Order: sequence, then structure tokens, then C-alpha cells
Amino acid sequence: DEGAFEHARIGLELACRAIKERSCDILILDEIILAVDFGLVSLSDLLGLMDRKPESMELVMTGRNACREILERADLVTEMVERKHYFAQGVSAREGIEV
Repeated sequence: DEGAFEHARIGLELACRAIKERSCDILILDEIILAVDFGLVSLSDLLGLMDRKPESMELVMTGRNACREILERADLVTEMVERKHYFAQGVSAREGIEV
């Protein structure tokens, strides 16, 4: 859906700006890996963003199905296992969090 592409584009632009301006010490890109996997964000754009990150900034990227190129560039890779999730109890996506 076009809205998902637009949200992903805006999010990537904000992340690029934060890196360029060095406006934070830690930048969290929640579900960016899944956005690449779904084709909402290009792999080359994400790899470029990773390459431009200043040494003084922590970049945290979440999401499933990280490709080899992302895993090789990352400094730390953690795999989490879901044990309990509120979605299973009927809580839908929350504005500003999952949507």
C-alpha cells in the first residue's frame, strides 16, 4: 500500500537527517529490517545510512529476516524469541508505536 511506502520514506529521511546533523546519541529504527525485507526501504539505502553513521552514535535496528549484508555490517546482532505478546490477547496496533 502506498501509505506504507510513504511512511517508510519519511522515516528513512528523518533517520538520514539525524545522522547528518548528529542530533542524537542513539538512533532506533524500529522494524527497519522488516521494511527492507518487505521492499518498503531499499537495502542500498539502509546500507548507505549505516555507512554514514558517526562513530559516536549508536544505531539500533530491529526487525526479522536480516540479510547477510546487514548482518556483516552490524557490530552487534541479537536474536530475540517472543514469549508473550499483547497482540495475542487482542490488543491491536497502537498509533505511534506499531503504526
